[in-house]
Amino acid sequence: MHTTYCFVYAVCFVCSKVLQRQQVMLNYQKLIRDHTPELAELITREQGTTIADAKDDIFRGIEVVKFACMYRPVFTNSSAV
Repeated sequence: MHTTYCFVYAVCFVCSKVLQRQQVMLNYQKLIRDHTPELAELITREQGTTIADAKDDIFRGIEVVKFACMYRPVFTNSSAV
């Protein structure tokens, strides 16, 4: 069930316009920022790290999302840099 949903979403994502894709990723980034304390708590419980380390991991994840938003070939299905 979940894999079917993910596949349908991926197809819709690929067929959407570049600006729409970037907006989805920026919304994702905002959700991560808004829920950092809860995410840090979950990471701490799962991995046994400190809250500070978990927040550092989350920050690195936000940086990856930010890079993905700026890296145009990700959104244009282009392999050229």
